[in-house]
Amino acid sequence: MKNILFATTALVATAGFASAEVTGSGAGTIDITGLAEMGIMGGENINFAGPLATGTTDQEAQFFTDIDVTFSMSGTADNGLTFGAAVDLDEGGAVSNATQNNADDGGVAMFVSAGGATLTMGDTNGAFDQALKETNFAGGSIGDNEEHVAFGGFGNNGLDGFYDGQIARFDYAFSNVTASLSAEIDDAGNDDPVWGVGVRYSGEFSGVALGVGVGYQSVNDVNTISFGGLPVANDASASVVGVSVDAGFANGVTTGFSFTQLEIDGDEATHGALGLGYEMNALAVGVNFGQYMIDGDEYTSGFGIAATYDLGGGLSAKAGYGNSTVHDQFTTTGDDENGNSWSVGLAMSF
Repeated sequence: MKNILFATTALVATAGFASAEVTGSGAGTIDITGLAEMGIMGGENINFAGPLATGTTDQEAQFFTDIDVTFSMSGTADNGLTFGAAVDLDEGGAVSNATQNNADDGGVAMFVSAGGATLTMGDTNGAFDQALKETNFAGGSIGDNEEHVAFGGFGNNGLDGFYDGQIARFDYAFSNVTASLSAEIDDAGNDDPVWGVGVRYSGEFSGVALGVGVGYQSVNDVNTISFGGLPVANDASASVVGVSVDAGFANGVTTGFSFTQLEIDGDEATHGALGLGYEMNALAVGVNFGQYMIDGDEYTSGFGIAATYDLGGGLSAKAGYGNSTVHDQFTTTGDDENGNSWSVGLAMSF
């Protein structure tokens, strides 16, 4: 049995947040941070049967409450290796899987790092997701309402979660470039692993913060694949490739785009997204647009807008709206199905 001694505890406060810091017997530290949100949400949800939209259901205006507590642990070995782990209590009961089931990520990630090399395992991004950037550049809502049905390229994470979501990723950073390799395996051993590779560049040119990411993932010889709205395929292979470009300017404007292509046994889906953000003093506003195409036909499209006003001390006011469309070729009614969502409220960072 390992005895744990909490030697010292301190409350650390800054202008933007507060966190509890604990020093343990292993000479490492444990930081506790939190987020709480409250407000009102509503809208009209699109119903799906598989990839097809079947109609809509009104979501009456209702209260929204959410809380998230994260424990982050870190330390340094005698030889200079750094290591750490993070537990996200927003995962609810799934956290128990991290302690009771060693084959499940349980909302937990851990890392070991030396110089520019880092190995991360658990509930973490694959190499594809690590390299590409999403297009919600500024602002945010308590209900993530800016994330409509066409917000992300296949969830913005490629083939992550194809199995149980437990991922191993190796990163190596040099100069302004970070290269990543990742794997996610089928615990039952029936299907091949998902392999990923990604490269991201982050630099500055004439006062413009520029980011470019390229990612690729693939999985082969899978018994059954049902993914990305494409037809179900048996004994099939899947691959996804994507690129994103983003630029931040000194005047508070950030803009960028992403493009992703998924292929499963000859069937192809593509996703494109554009985003624009603006920050001035305490105000941040972002808008985005996304579109899915399946074998050349428009599947879904949508736009979102979110705004945040920083009230200081970790408190902010947030509002968001998202509008979604599933186009007629992919509905059971033969007509476009339109939905929307909205929220307004307060977010508290601790």
